[in-house]
Amino acid sequence: MVWKCGIIGLPNVGKSTIFNILTDSYAKVGNFPFCTIHPNIGKIFLFDSRAYEISKIIEVKKIFFSYIEFIDIAGLIKGSAYGQGLGNLFLSKIRENHMICHVVRCFDNQDIIHVNNRIDPLEDINIVNTELLLADIDFCEKIILKIKNTSINKNFNKFDNFKLSVLERCLYLFNKGILLNTVKWNKEENLFIQSLNFLTLKPIVYIANIGRISTKKSDQYLNIIKNFTQSIVIPICIEKEQEYSQSRKENLNFFSLISQKKSSLYYLIQSIYTLLKLCTFFTYNNNEVRAWTIPIGTIALQAARLIHSSFEKRFIRAQIINFDDYILCKGKKNAREMGKVRIESKNYTVKDGDIIQFLLSK
Repeated sequence: MVWKCGIIGLPNVGKSTIFNILTDSYAKVGNFPFCTIHPNIGKIFLFDSRAYEISKIIEVKKIFFSYIEFIDIAGLIKGSAYGQGLGNLFLSKIRENHMICHVVRCFDNQDIIHVNNRIDPLEDINIVNTELLLADIDFCEKIILKIKNTSINKNFNKFDNFKLSVLERCLYLFNKGILLNTVKWNKEENLFIQSLNFLTLKPIVYIANIGRISTKKSDQYLNIIKNFTQSIVIPICIEKEQEYSQSRKENLNFFSLISQKKSSLYYLIQSIYTLLKLCTFFTYNNNEVRAWTIPIGTIALQAARLIHSSFEKRFIRAQIINFDDYILCKGKKNAREMGKVRIESKNYTVKDGDIIQFLLSK
């Protein structure tokens, strides 16, 4: 499965610059609104230090990670929900993503244009959130109308009443300015709402663009955002991240930068795992180690299917070693002798850090 994250924000707040740094891309950057018209797409690999530890023991150099696809989306202005600017394109592209990175400008620089001619992080956030809410209101009202029209020729059943009840609550929340991702839902409600793909239900990470160097003013802007939201806020200093990006390109011990938590990429990866409720399992052979990113709660049969569709049909059982046991025993052979190798069925719930060998029929 490909996880997708949309990078959003007002025009000219640094979305494309940050996109380029994070994904090693070369999207066009300009000091004017709507420099980005067509979405730019790039990848961030979900680095995990445990894959490197496994590779040292089995002495292989090839390591493969899962990735998240980032989409740099056109800027938003007031009225986007009604088609102003590039609003329709903006909103339709957001719906395709599992989560959102909202870039907010947190630096002063008179040479770089701001669409509202002033730096106010909270106003910027509220503009974007308002447009998301307005789009969700319109979407919600259409669904309610469709359910009611469909039911004209038949009696409402229990599920129809349930759907209308949930949608009317959503509409009430939208009109109060409340994002759905801040609301707690029971399991049944959550399943239904998730199926509708509301914009304000998507998890949000705020990226505070503090410019090329952190200043007292940029720190003040950053604190304003942190005090405003309970969502994750990640500051990015472009100058530092460009240095890390160059190290990544040159393979100059970039992973040590990640593992030492020096790069904002580290915190972004952790945020992705937290918000999308993901975990990682590992496979290896004589040539490579692979880290597989899956939703928490995935069972062994589903994990096998992720590797190859034929694995699901040929699945017999899964041989599993916990990562910590594998490292402590310095490999599978010693782990087996120490009784640390387990055999699990297709319904086993995969745990974060499991090293799995799938045993298959011929």
